[in-house]
Amino acid sequence: MQSAMSRRQEILDASITSDWILMDEEGEFLLDEKGELQLDEEKLKEFVGKLCDKYDTTKKDRQFQATRGDIVTVPAGTYGNKIDKKAETEYLMEAFAAKKEEVRTPVYSQRAWGEGEDDIGDTYIEVDMTEQKLYYYVQGRQVLSASVVTGCTGKGNGTPARACYIYYKQRNRVLRGEDYETPVDFWMAVYGNIGIHDAKWRGKFGGNIYKSNGSHGCINTPYKEVQKLYEMAEEGTPVMIFY
Repeated sequence: MQSAMSRRQEILDASITSDWILMDEEGEFLLDEKGELQLDEEKLKEFVGKLCDKYDTTKKDRQFQATRGDIVTVPAGTYGNKIDKKAETEYLMEAFAAKKEEVRTPVYSQRAWGEGEDDIGDTYIEVDMTEQKLYYYVQGRQVLSASVVTGCTGKGNGTPARACYIYYKQRNRVLRGEDYETPVDFWMAVYGNIGIHDAKWRGKFGGNIYKSNGSHGCINTPYKEVQKLYEMAEEGTPVMIFY
């Protein structure tokens, strides 16, 4: 059986699968009542775990070409490929028993928009917290730019730098915290309770506002720009947030 991993392949032949077979004290393969080889599920789980370590990109920092011109490191967050360890283990057990020969893609619980180690693709949202700018690129072309206000660093609410994605969109949401209850028209959740949204109470965006009068962690965006972004960007869109 050949297991295709993105554009690369892991060849699962006898040299690998033989390690999954249970053996008796004399070093002979163990057979079940039907005379079929018995698998050591723990060894198979260990193999799949190594595949996850090798190919999952959710735990990997990204080298990202920022609009401002330099290459920045974006810490790992929620975005990327993630193999479904349990489902992949179960599939390989069944495939081994059925003696399948095939080229296949592993079972993923989450897929990135691109392939390979640089799996961001060319459609994404960029949030540059040093410049306090948000950009939206579609197929490599910048289609939106906006000044923003991110988390207030002076109060310890700085927005975390992360490689994440839009995992939820909602109109007319009420944002609630310990000391606030704020309605917004456009909400795009990107990392935990942090999202991109309008902020009609702000008269200015950009500059150093975030240092003393920033948000509780969200990315405050001018109304017209966030409305356009909400209409264009889909759930799943990569969001690269960095300083």
